[in-house]
Amino acid sequence: MGIASSTDERSSRLPADTRVSSRNSSLFHTALAPVTIVLLGLALRLYKLNQESVGFDEAFSMTACRASLAGMMRILIDDFVHPPLHYFALRGWLDLFGSGVIQARMLSVLFGTLAIAMLYVLTDYLLDRRSALLASLMLAVSQLSIQFAQEARPYAQFLFLFLACCYLFIRALHSRSLNLWCGFVAFAVLLIYTHYFGLLVLGALVVFAFFYRREYTVPAAWWVGGAAVLLLAYLPWLTSGIVPAAMHSGRTFSGKNSFWSVNASTFFGAVNFFNNGKPTGVLDTSPWWTFVIGGLLFSAPAAFGLLASTRGPQRQNLILAGMLWTLPLLGAIAAGLMHFQYNVRYVAFCAAPYYILVGHGLFKTRPAALRSMLVVLLLGYTANSLRANYFMSRKEGFRAAGNYISQNLQPGDCGVFFPGMNHPLQWNIEHPDLFRILGPADLNTGLTECSRIWAVSWSLSGNPWQWEKARVERLPIEAVQWLVNEKRFLWVRVALFARKQSR
Repeated sequence: MGIASSTDERSSRLPADTRVSSRNSSLFHTALAPVTIVLLGLALRLYKLNQESVGFDEAFSMTACRASLAGMMRILIDDFVHPPLHYFALRGWLDLFGSGVIQARMLSVLFGTLAIAMLYVLTDYLLDRRSALLASLMLAVSQLSIQFAQEARPYAQFLFLFLACCYLFIRALHSRSLNLWCGFVAFAVLLIYTHYFGLLVLGALVVFAFFYRREYTVPAAWWVGGAAVLLLAYLPWLTSGIVPAAMHSGRTFSGKNSFWSVNASTFFGAVNFFNNGKPTGVLDTSPWWTFVIGGLLFSAPAAFGLLASTRGPQRQNLILAGMLWTLPLLGAIAAGLMHFQYNVRYVAFCAAPYYILVGHGLFKTRPAALRSMLVVLLLGYTANSLRANYFMSRKEGFRAAGNYISQNLQPGDCGVFFPGMNHPLQWNIEHPDLFRILGPADLNTGLTECSRIWAVSWSLSGNPWQWEKARVERLPIEAVQWLVNEKRFLWVRVALFARKQSR
């Protein structure tokens, strides 16, 4: 007590400008670590951002945004897979910065980076600064988070809105602030307009509030008012025509297809992805040893973090983090059991609250030398896995294929795409107007009018059924023209045909 008093007295006798300088220095050192982590996350999301060709889903997003406003809404309603908020955000972003692939991906980089800062703020509020630093560091280097922060899709935006929504919700519960509650409701509207699984997030928050209703007595009018605002705000989308579109689409229950289905290992596979367990490629099956190492470096600290505090507000906050990563994930798996489509990208946001538990568990690990060793091992293991993000391609190689054709193109050349003889959306984004494209109606005339034919066959993620269909559809060209050359790229094959010379 005497030491503290004398320190306070010495501080009070310092000149005012010295005291201000001391406070500024303290603020600088406090902010230095989280800012460094956010900048690291930004750098990792910018690194090799434009190295790969645009993906099919990215091309869909950009194509929809290029249409007129009414046309974009028709496309989104017919597609019905995602609510429209990200497309409106992307449309405005591209209007400001241009319509290239790298510009489209930059919006996700922005949201992905903001999510790192938001996770720090949330974890610091729920637990403590050191847990927040560790949790935000793991999100900054997360294999899954980096992947979707480099794609022109809604998942990075959803992650940021998810964390902001949770932060406003728990602060509103603690302080009984109507302003914070209104902020939560507003972000909840944005959340469910970005992805349908926002409803699973809101469900998890309601479950938490129900279990702790005695500690956090939210006025009934807040609940009723919030639910009414959500319903009224969502009615325009629900009544837009998406319900009939979903009822008449084969994609609604596409979870029957093994590629989109769930099984007994789905939960553990998702957690292993959260643990950065994809060193051989993010689309490949994880090696068995990644489950062991990831379990030791991530899952064990997460379990320890959940059990580290046995009572009080911190215990409740840890349970909230546990609910936020398990309940939406289990809800997505339950939807998969009903044959709705499942993919780990739909639950990638669950990694963030999982990292809250991992970070807290690491912070509570004793002695300090063991904690430091675990963090170093975790980062080394993650760095090895990140090679898959940066050096192992995962999108169809239309950019390289188009560049190859443009380097060898001659006047009078035409092109045809297999399967289906319809050029894919990716081609429109990467190489519009490269050559005359032949469809089913003008293929026969093109075989005689065009000097040479470029046959471009492709398969979505190497789908063998599409390869076989493309091979069969190419046979009529092979019957009447010579194969001059053929070159293969990732899931794209380019064959050059020329007319047979008559003897």
